[in-house]
Amino acid sequence: MNERRSDLIDSLVNELSCVPDRSRLWPPLLTWAGAFLILVLSSLTIASMIMPERSWAFHLINPAFLLALLPAVPSGIWAILLSLPGRRTKPWQLLTVVFFVLWGAYLLYDISLMPQAAEEIMRWHGSMCILDIMLIGILPFIFLAIIVRNRFVLNREASAIALFLSSSLAASACAGILCRDHSSLHVFQEHFLPVTALLLIVMLVQSGLKR
Repeated sequence: MNERRSDLIDSLVNELSCVPDRSRLWPPLLTWAGAFLILVLSSLTIASMIMPERSWAFHLINPAFLLALLPAVPSGIWAILLSLPGRRTKPWQLLTVVFFVLWGAYLLYDISLMPQAAEEIMRWHGSMCILDIMLIGILPFIFLAIIVRNRFVLNREASAIALFLSSSLAASACAGILCRDHSSLHVFQEHFLPVTALLLIVMLVQSGLKR
């Protein structure tokens, strides 16, 4: 009898599947960081092929792009930490807000210096940017959402905000790098706003499918 019980216990133990540890920080963080770098470097590489007269430094020193990438990093870390219970998220949340406000303040200041800014705001120049926005806009969101989807997200509202900010800012910067028009108004009006609308639609569709 004892041997049968022992054999039964052994067989049950052998059949148990190993449950992966989803509480570790570094695997999802490094995965997201790698994808983020690949997206940025790919955009810079393609831009250098399309516009060989412009170097990587030309794109990276542009405040409209650099200041958009800065909040994308802490907001991505913030989204990942929200999927790991017990982690401190306040510092990354604060950095996201500070960098995002800094980016917005720069765009507003730069746009205010434009001659005839009011007329330019009412004009649409971005027919050639639509393809970049469609191809790049949704990629950061999908990848980051996959990383946090199977984890323990307690504050779904804050997680959605962090996902949205990280994805929209990274996509806006990368789509802007591929564009010939680097003006602040163009980056905001014809890159950030369309990417924002696209991601809002994706998030609404995704939440509707879960119901």
